[in-house]
Amino acid sequence: ATRSHHLSSHESLFLASSRIRCNSFQFIVGFQKSQVTANLLNGKGSIQNVDLNCSLLNNELLKATEFIQLEKCHVSKLSIHIPWANLRKSAIRVNLEHVDIVLTEPLHYTSEQRQHVQQVTESQLRDMIQDGSLTLRTNSYNLLDKLLDNLEFDIKTITVSFQTIGKFKT
Repeated sequence: ATRSHHLSSHESLFLASSRIRCNSFQFIVGFQKSQVTANLLNGKGSIQNVDLNCSLLNNELLKATEFIQLEKCHVSKLSIHIPWANLRKSAIRVNLEHVDIVLTEPLHYTSEQRQHVQQVTESQLRDMIQDGSLTLRTNSYNLLDKLLDNLEFDIKTITVSFQTIGKFKT
């Protein structure tokens, strides 16, 4: 006989946070425990001086565009505050102090690919949605959606550098 067990929202959040903790360290190059301060009971934590795994992030970025890739991404400090007691109504606050990003144009990027980029106006986008050539997500609104809607970001500084012709800038 099979048993079905439905998770409470607290159990779901615990499992989600465990997954996030395990998976988030994949995004950090050379992670050390000394970089992290955390107090899970009050929902506060921070991590300092980390280089993000650009290879892993580029796999995600490739889903959006093949015309740029991350060469370097350094975060001096990332802190987060999760209001456990009022999670459905209060904002989850993410603070970034200094972020340095270097973007490059991939070596395989050619001028022929440039011609395949289509810019779409707002009215064209509406038409694409109406005629069904572009579909929007139709899943029901759930707790994760609510949490994502309540995210607040505060970024002190962000520096983005762009290098053309891949790593070999002339």
